[in-house]
Parts: sequence; structure tokens; C-alpha cells
Amino acid sequence: MAPRFVGKVVLVTGGGNGIGQATAKRFASDGAFVAIADLDGDAARGTAFAITKDGGKAEAFEVDVGNEKSVSEMALSVKTSLGPTSILVNCAGIGTTSPLLLTDLETWNKTIEVNLTGSFLVAKALLPDMVEAGFGRIILIGSINSRKALKRRNAYAVSKAGVASLTQLIAVEFSEHGITANCIIPGPIDTALTKRMHDQEIRDAYLDRLPIKRYGKPEEIAAAAAFLASEDAAYITGHFLDVDGGFDVSGL
Repeated sequence: MAPRFVGKVVLVTGGGNGIGQATAKRFASDGAFVAIADLDGDAARGTAFAITKDGGKAEAFEVDVGNEKSVSEMALSVKTSLGPTSILVNCAGIGTTSPLLLTDLETWNKTIEVNLTGSFLVAKALLPDMVEAGFGRIILIGSINSRKALKRRNAYAVSKAGVASLTQLIAVEFSEHGITANCIIPGPIDTALTKRMHDQEIRDAYLDRLPIKRYGKPEEIAAAAAFLASEDAAYITGHFLDVDGGFDVSGL
């Protein structure tokens, strides 16, 4: 299959590791010039180095997605270095686990800031160029936790529910400009984040209820993002794409 994204600038936030890193590598393998944005600049540069070493095209950028000034500066740097962004995959996110009554306001606010406000700020910074070009793909990362109430997942679940709603709002407002917005809903995926959030009890509960008896791979989320960004998905917008091993249909 010929590379699908030659000539496209793809911005992947949270591209230093996990799902973001796998997504950056997937788009690079499909011919895109990938801007890898991450709070951890060394991790972003590591991903960029791995891509260029394999013959792909990538550049690293540091950003705090919850900070409007940082996002604006990053978006300008990407445009200056690579050109206007055509495709955004917003993978930057954090998560914590604690009972509701033990969740402090600082943790709550930080989780909302990174996961939800960050998605809003990055999309807002890139949308004007997409509108001008008459083309754009916005892909946000939600979570099954926004649908299924799990103990100790309060701030994370609420932030991801907001991401799902934001996706639909972008789709409704910008579809007339040739821009689609979709939300990937991952199930449990083997990443550094889930290793921190999922103790053995949680892992066993997931595996017991997953029709596909394993955690997903970051590359499987990256494949879904590549599909949603492709011309094959040009008529899909405002959609929630479950990549969850059947978790949602099996329930808790």
C-alpha cells in the first residue's frame, strides 16, 4: 500500500511515549511529516530520533498542553518549521486513581487541565489553518471510563467525558469547512500510564470481562487514528470509535 499521508503535517501531542509514540511512528511510516509535542522534551526528541533513524520525517516540540501560551508558541513553531498542520492526534493525558472523598482539588483541576482543557487549546490553536485550507482531521483520545463508572476514577473519567463532548462540538461547528472530528475510545492498553493506574486487582477484573482476553497495544490505537485521518473515513465525523477488545459490549 502506498503511503497515505505524504505531504501532510501531523501533530501528535503526548508523542514521547505510549499511544502517542506509537501514533507518531505509524503516521511517519505512512509518509507524514510528524510534529511530536510533549511536556517531556527529551521523550519527544527520542521519538523523533527513532523515526528519523528509520527513514521517516519528524521533529520534536516541547509543550504544556494545559497552558495557552505554551500551546500557542508550539503551534507557531510547528507551522514555521513544517507548515500548517493538517491532522491532529491529541494523545497527551494524565490519570490518577483515588476515592472521591480523597481526591484533592489540585489533582482534580490538573487532570481536567491536561486532558480536557489541553484538548480544547490544541484544537483551537490549529483549527484556523485547517479552516483556511478547507481540510483537517481532529482525533481526540477518550476512554471507556467516561461511560463505565469505575471506583477511584472520578477526575479522569469526567475529563474524558468532556473530551467526547468536545469532539462532537468540533464536528458540528467545523464540518462545513472540510474538517472532521472523531474520538477514539480505548479500552485497557498496555502503557506506562495504565501500569501506574491499574493494580493487579484492576488488571484481573479487566481481563475477566474482556472478550478479547488481553490488554490492547498502543499500535492498535495508532492504527485506528490512521484510519480516521485517511480518505477512507472522510464521511465519518462526530463518531466515537471503540478500540476496547469488546469491553463496552460485555459490560461490568
